[in-house]
Amino acid sequence: MHPLVHSWGRDRLPLDERKKCCLMAYVTLSCSLRWDADQPYGFQRILVTHVRANMEYFKAEGNQNIVSYMDDAYANFGRLLREQGYSKEAETLEIKVLSERNKILGVDHPETINALENLAATYCNLGKYIEAEKLEIQVLNGRNRILGVEHTDTINAIENLASTYSNLGKYKEGEKLQIQVLDARNKILGVEHSDTIFSMANLAAIYYHLGKFIEAEKLEIQVLDARNRILGVEHPHTIFAMGNLAQTYHHLGKYIEAEKLKIHVLDARNRILGVEHPHTILAMGNLASTYRNMGKYTEAEKLEIQVLDARNRILGVEHPDTIVAMANLASTYHQLGKDKEAKELKIQVLDARNRILGVEHPDTITAIANLASTYRNLGKYTEAEKLEVQVLNARNRILGVEHPDTIFAMANLAATYYNLGKFIEAEKLEIQVLDARNRILGVEHPDTICAMGNLAVTYSSMRKYTESEKLEIQVLDARNRILGVDHPHAIFAMENLAVTLRSLGKYKEAKRLVIQAQEVNSRVLEAESQCTIATRANVQEFQETLIMNFDKKVYSLSNLVKKTSKIMSKMAHSFHKDNDPR
Repeated sequence: MHPLVHSWGRDRLPLDERKKCCLMAYVTLSCSLRWDADQPYGFQRILVTHVRANMEYFKAEGNQNIVSYMDDAYANFGRLLREQGYSKEAETLEIKVLSERNKILGVDHPETINALENLAATYCNLGKYIEAEKLEIQVLNGRNRILGVEHTDTINAIENLASTYSNLGKYKEGEKLQIQVLDARNKILGVEHSDTIFSMANLAAIYYHLGKFIEAEKLEIQVLDARNRILGVEHPHTIFAMGNLAQTYHHLGKYIEAEKLKIHVLDARNRILGVEHPHTILAMGNLASTYRNMGKYTEAEKLEIQVLDARNRILGVEHPDTIVAMANLASTYHQLGKDKEAKELKIQVLDARNRILGVEHPDTITAIANLASTYRNLGKYTEAEKLEVQVLNARNRILGVEHPDTIFAMANLAATYYNLGKFIEAEKLEIQVLDARNRILGVEHPDTICAMGNLAVTYSSMRKYTESEKLEIQVLDARNRILGVDHPHAIFAMENLAVTLRSLGKYKEAKRLVIQAQEVNSRVLEAESQCTIATRANVQEFQETLIMNFDKKVYSLSNLVKKTSKIMSKMAHSFHKDNDPR
């Protein structure tokens, strides 16, 4: 009925009356917007529908000149559209605001600097980080000069620049600025002020990107507690805090805790913001990434196809978030054994990131690493090796030797060396990887356990069976305890240990493990596990190879190791670092 009344009014009113009513609606909508805590977010969400409809009417033929430039209205509508996820529409308005204020008020006027800041925020939402950085440096210089270093607006400018540095992959520069901001806000505003809590959340985000997950977790628990208490459980900032903590749990290997929080976040965003909002789509992508790490690849694939379709439609094919969605779907295709589809997507991702972000951006380097992993899975090890040496050198130079992404690059190159039969080179790198992960992530982290498993497989291929056995017992115990005995990685660990025990002549223990693995795998398949078709084939082939050789009185140990090491390589030497959105 509501749209029908609108349509009737437009059709029945004379042109002059329609123009007058449109102008009245425009001014009323502008005056209805306030940027204080008292105006409910839900009200602004409803209002944006009317604002967009009103502005569309302006664009209709013959209606362009209904409203001349109104500074406050343009600025209000620009901010509303940006905050509600319509950044392309916001950009058009905010460019006009900045141009007019420069001309009328001058470059040093506070309102002109505000316009610079607003346009920079929209550029960030659109992934135009280089343009945003330039504007934010202008904003910071202007506020330092006019307001002084202790003014809250100056501190806001420092924080915005720190955030943009993070988006550009300049995490260390961002960390320095964000610590400065948090200290200032604690001192001036107090620990309970909403801006102080924002600073804490932003510093936690930088720690997350630097791979300092334990430090990030501590801050994010404080942020979530404070926002629940002050803003309430349904407020968008509370839900953001929950999403960030969930993503940190994910990287700490706490997948069950992460899954619970991410399902809650997705439900809340669907209900409050709607299914098309960028933040809802982000929540869907984050839940998919956790499903992927839990071995629930089919659920991950379904969500990631929805995410990619939505981002293509809403943000466009060139937006960084669309490219992230493409990379994540490629990662899931890889896990499902769809390597050709994965390769096609990864080449598109790499081309787009080279063109948009540049060859030195961390996301471009991640795209190179992901393409290399696909070459490795297709058996093109020489091509993979070239790319992975390039990735490792770049990450050492840009991120430093201790960064988790640098260590991933080292692990990936080690995996390729292994597949090329360069076991000594692989062993050296894998020892470095394991030492670094033990020190940085801790002995219980899934990446540490993965590193342990990979080194064990390399020891096995070098016939260092005693060293391999020690590591594989630790891997199996850890995976059973953390992931559960039915998880595909726990089954892999059982199979790997069985091969090593067999090589050591411990036939009874080895056969017992293989039979146990078969029972677990059968139970999981009957329960319609999300273990992939490719993984099931590997496990079945592996088990048949082992059982066949146990029952032979005469066998060739070297043939057995050669046969099984290739299968083990698929299962254990698998490093794929996708670019999960936060």
